[in-house]
Parts: sequence; C-alpha cells; structure tokens
Amino acid sequence: MKIGYRTIKTAIGTSLSIFLAQWFGLQFAASAGILTILSIQITKKRSLQNAYARFSACLLGLLFSFITFYFLGYHPYSLFLLLLLFVPLLVRLNIQEGFVTSCVIIFHLYSIHKFSLSFLVNELSIMGIGIGWAAYEWIYAKYGR
Repeated sequence: MKIGYRTIKTAIGTSLSIFLAQWFGLQFAASAGILTILSIQITKKRSLQNAYARFSACLLGLLFSFITFYFLGYHPYSLFLLLLLFVPLLVRLNIQEGFVTSCVIIFHLYSIHKFSLSFLVNELSIMGIGIGWAAYEWIYAKYGR
C-alpha cells in the first residue's frame, strides 16, 4: 500500500481542522474537516484558487439562505427555491466549485432554524478553519521554507 502526498496532507489537515474547531468550541466542528477534505486539491495553486471560490460561495450561501429562510421559513420548498436560484449565480460568478461547501453551511442554518450573530461567527470560523487549510498550505509552501 502506497500513501501519497495528497492523502497525507488531507489526513493532517482534516484532523487539525476538527481539532481547532473543537478547541474553539464551535458547533458542527466536524464540518471543518469536511470543508478541508473538499478544499485540498492536487496542486497548491489549485487549492488556493478553490479556497477563494469556496469561501466566496459560502458567504453568498449564508446571505441567500438567511434571506430565503427569513421570508419563506425553514421548509424543504425553501431549500428547493434557494438551490434553484443559487446554483446559476455561482456558475455566473465562476465559483461553482464552492457549491458543495456552501451547502454544508446552508444546511447548518436549515438544521438549527435560527440565524444569529453567534451562528454567523460560528460558521465564519468553521469556514475559515476548514477552507483556510488549503490557503495555509499554499502560503506555507511558498513562504514558509
């Protein structure tokens, strides 16, 4: 059995992301690991590009989900409408790589049925930790050695 570099950096990044999220006492800490897994790419440059797209898509996802759930409530048909309008926007902005990561954030809001400042801080922190691993890895490789 051979373990490649991407496997090693994914395993390290995922476990460190979850550890940090738990250490900070964040809700949905395991999602930081999921975001890390989704964000690490084959090349460092691609990881950084995807980190930007994913973070931007997550911010838009937070905004869209807040507006949708505020006006329509927390219902499956609200998710339907949200996704129906959200996906074409991501494609138009050329950040469609962030669709799955933004769904992680959107479903958190759907799960708890409450948008608050503490929720926003929690989700921004989860995003920063999980998606930030890809950016950190690129910055470290470029400037850390």
